[in-house]
Amino acid sequence: MAHIRHIEDDTGDLVDLVYFCSDSCNQDWHPDGIVVKGVEPYGGWYGCQEVEYDVECAGCGDIIEGYDADRPDPGEVADWRLLRGE
Repeated sequence: MAHIRHIEDDTGDLVDLVYFCSDSCNQDWHPDGIVVKGVEPYGGWYGCQEVEYDVECAGCGDIIEGYDADRPDPGEVADWRLLRGE
């Protein structure tokens, strides 16, 4: 599950998303205010968002695992690491 911030263009249309692994990474990312035009400042909790594919956390670089449709249903496999051979 990911935390998300929106990036908008000059007209206010959504053009991209910034992903975080936790609310603390989201809060700590540019804590003194966003200087990049179009990136919204931290506006509170916006977590527990499913992502389809693995994405990197913009705050710390950890990988946020997606639910990729090709993976088995979590109810069928006790631990994803077993599938990966870890």
